Amino acid sequence: MRKFFAILLMITLVFTFTSCGGTSKTQTDQLTPIETADKFLAGLKAKDLEAVEEYYEGDIGDLTMLEEEDEPALADVINAMVDKIFDFDYVLGNEKIDGDSATVEVELTTYDFGGIIQEIMGGLMEDAFALKLTGMSQEEMEAEINELIGGKFKEALDNAAKDHTIKVPMELTRKDGKWVVKDLASSKDFLNALSGGLMELADSLQEAEG
Repeated sequence: MRKFFAILLMITLVFTFTSCGGTSKTQTDQLTPIETADKFLAGLKAKDLEAVEEYYEGDIGDLTMLEEEDEPALADVINAMVDKIFDFDYVLGNEKIDGDSATVEVELTTYDFGGIIQEIMGGLMEDAFALKLTGMSQEEMEAEINELIGGKFKEALDNAAKDHTIKVPMELTRKDGKWVVKDLASSKDFLNALSGGLMELADSLQEAEG
């Protein structure tokens, strides 16, 4: 169970953007902030890292790290989770420009991943206790729980509705004569919305761990 929660936290790293130290961008088209936000989000939705970086202040994390899980029960659900995370919809509006800074309102619609995981977690302790009574070894019990989690989570994802909608601001800055999306590492509200509440859930799990 702990391993699953650790993997959950790792999934949130998909949305951890690292500053690239001021790398110069060579694109010369003069897009407005709202047009830049559209290009960025379209690239993110398509998992096109080159397109994302073209309109972003930093570099997006490497998604391939999520493909290294060696337990099939968890690997399948992780891949399904990543596909769902990037299956978001967005509507842009309310562009505001103040010198070299700008904001664009983004209405994001995705799946309630935080709610899905919390619901699954609610029954895990009872399941784990029942397995413990069978006399299984710790290793056997962990394997059984991973299998159980994977099955429940995959079923929940398959049946999930894309109805988790929230409006958040996206900040942009003008660099080298063009607009780029600002480093999102400090924009927890935006990342939490984009991840369907995963960032908020990850924070609560870390606090619970103490």
